[in-house]
Formats: sequence, C-alpha cells, structure tokens
Amino acid sequence: MKYSYYAVFEYSSEEEIRRGIYPIGIYFPDFLGCVSGANNMKQALEMAEEVLTMRIEAELDDKKALPNSSDKRNLTKNLALNEKLFKVTVSV
Repeated sequence: MKYSYYAVFEYSSEEEIRRGIYPIGIYFPDFLGCVSGANNMKQALEMAEEVLTMRIEAELDDKKALPNSSDKRNLTKNLALNEKLFKVTVSV
C-alpha cells in the first residue's frame, strides 16, 4: 500500500555544519521522533523515504492507526526561512 506524508527539510547554517550538524535535517510533523539527516539533497530524499518506511512499518506492526497527513497549507504557514516542505510517498 502507498502512503504519503510531508517531510520538512531543514537547511543548516554554515556555523552549524562546522559544529558537525548535518547540512540537511529531516523530520515528519505527523510522526513525533521520525527524524534523520543528510549531507546532500539526493541523500536527504533517500533518507526521508527510508525513515518514513521504517516508521510506518513499526506503527502497522504494533497495530496502531496511522495519522492523517497534515494539510500542506497549514504546514507551509509554519515553516522557518531555512525549511522546505517535500511530499514523500512510500510503498509498505
């Protein structure tokens, strides 16, 4: 089955990168604690798919109901200047 959720990609500042923080942080507003990080955009998209797949599989294995995907307009209103929204679709 296919599932789609929005991921927020948070771009780190040069200072944060120098301190060892990933250039791109990834989180899913609909899944608390569903986070990852990446060094570039290609890797960020791959990591977003991987972490979302693992989270959905875990929720389904635990017989938990999956949340509805948040509304794009509401999520966009709350983005910081260094954040962008991406829709991630996975097959589980």
